[in-house]
Amino acid sequence: MPRAESILNRTLTHWLNTVKDGMQYPMSTMPGEQVDHVFAGQMGPETIHFLESCIMDRPPMVSPESARTVMECYLAADLSAERNQPVDIPLTNETLAGIADMIKAQRAPL
Repeated sequence: MPRAESILNRTLTHWLNTVKDGMQYPMSTMPGEQVDHVFAGQMGPETIHFLESCIMDRPPMVSPESARTVMECYLAADLSAERNQPVDIPLTNETLAGIADMIKAQRAPL
């Protein structure tokens, strides 16, 4: 795997602060927002961490179960704000359908 590790090291040096290049901040603070030809924000470092975990056969910092819980929380918060009423977690099929309808309505042309 020397090739994969070499690619990873080159990519990591792009995202990390160094003495040589000083402090570098992403062009955007929005996770995954496309800026020019790259995606800026935390998606870059998080993706690098995940790839490094796969390449080095180590567990990622966040478990899939924790990631799903976080996603459920912010989706429930969005739906709760839209409906102006509480939304239970874990999400039910009915709640997931409501989230799908909300997203569809947000994407509909004005």
